[in-house]
Amino acid sequence: MAAQIKLVRWSEGTGDIDSVSLLDYTDGINLAYGGWQQTVASGLHPGPVIESLPLRLKGGTIPEFIARLQNAEKKYKQAYWSGDNPTEQYGVYLRVQAPDEPYPRQALVISIDEGMGNSLFFPTVTKGTLLREYTLALMRMPFWEATAPANSYISNVACGGYVTLPAMGDVPTRRGDVPARIYKTSILGNSISTALADAWLGFRTDRHGAAANFQHEWTCTSSGSLGDDTTSGGGYISTTFSTTASMAARVAIELDDVTDHPGDQRGTYNVLLRAKVGSAATRCFVRLADAFSSAETWRKQDRTCIDSSCAMGTNWYLYPVGTVQIPPVPGFVSGDDLRKFALRIEAERTSGAGTLSFDRLYLVPSDEGALYAGGGAVADSSTPMVVYTLSSEARYGWGRVSGGPSRSLVVSPQNYGLPIPVSTANMPYMFFAGQAATVHNRTDTVDVELLIYRRYRAMRGA
Repeated sequence: MAAQIKLVRWSEGTGDIDSVSLLDYTDGINLAYGGWQQTVASGLHPGPVIESLPLRLKGGTIPEFIARLQNAEKKYKQAYWSGDNPTEQYGVYLRVQAPDEPYPRQALVISIDEGMGNSLFFPTVTKGTLLREYTLALMRMPFWEATAPANSYISNVACGGYVTLPAMGDVPTRRGDVPARIYKTSILGNSISTALADAWLGFRTDRHGAAANFQHEWTCTSSGSLGDDTTSGGGYISTTFSTTASMAARVAIELDDVTDHPGDQRGTYNVLLRAKVGSAATRCFVRLADAFSSAETWRKQDRTCIDSSCAMGTNWYLYPVGTVQIPPVPGFVSGDDLRKFALRIEAERTSGAGTLSFDRLYLVPSDEGALYAGGGAVADSSTPMVVYTLSSEARYGWGRVSGGPSRSLVVSPQNYGLPIPVSTANMPYMFFAGQAATVHNRTDTVDVELLIYRRYRAMRGA
């Protein structure tokens, strides 16, 4: 494949608009002797990098030379347009392809500065048409991206499900060496009883242990130690507050209660509690705590209100109750000790006489990419929630109807990107949870579509 170094005006929706080649005088510009020393981003969450490209510029005549200089300078202006004006739909990208490299890669340019190393009035500019020293200083995003996207479509995911992603056609030849940018995340209704308003996604690989053994759902009914005024029955546990209405432990669940693979549960997780109150005029507060079950003190999260005066109060509903780290200490922890890691639900009733019921905790993986989107109304495939992540890392989301965008979404990412697949037979796993504005239906299902751009730290790499 032919080598290329270009400044390209481009967007995901349109592709190339125009470009200026910086190689082999195709557009009157070529790399100067000694070439261009690429900067490699440091770390997995780096900031922009700065590079200098020493160039030579020539034209057959003075007017041609001026036109080519102005053509290069046009990219200087276009780069600032994309940074200064949020309505600008195109960015300027540095696109590169080394000799014999099968695919080009590109990085978004944030700003361009230029400098002329020679005076136009001295012999170094041969007959006014050769500029021997012309330098572009670029600030660009740290990672290179593929110029064409890959697609993953995951069908029939339960609203509390954990599934492995299907194989993607560009694996393993173009899998990247840092997490891919998920340009477009679409959540479409498959079988929905009440339109979904909230969605949580989280990815997991074998980084912390076998992803297939990860237990994302901790049920309160078949496991755990029950606390004050709490009984099990009907597929869930209930707290009556008959003797203790103040904040007290109601159930504690050890890793040993939910899995035979404690070593595969390591990671950081956003925790969702599925709960409801039993009657009107009842207000309760719950609090998540975690520790080794033998510990004297537990790490406690902020309180979360469950109130019957809210529309969802007497319905099963998912409440974000905090973030946990398993294990709660750094470094190696033996399997026997990990088994004793526990989550505890504490609760109090501040008004009313109703019971508080809960049946499960969901653990949303966040170390390797997670996303919350809220404010949608996903009823079927024509009314999806769609979240976009641009090359600049800016994000926005729409709830859509058949006629187009209908509402803005609340979007909250955590390291959001698609982890690097090991092979077509070892793809990442995805957790998904979704619920309506007033109820969580476990049997609802969605389809999730991911449109991704593979990313790389260096110009060349796997």
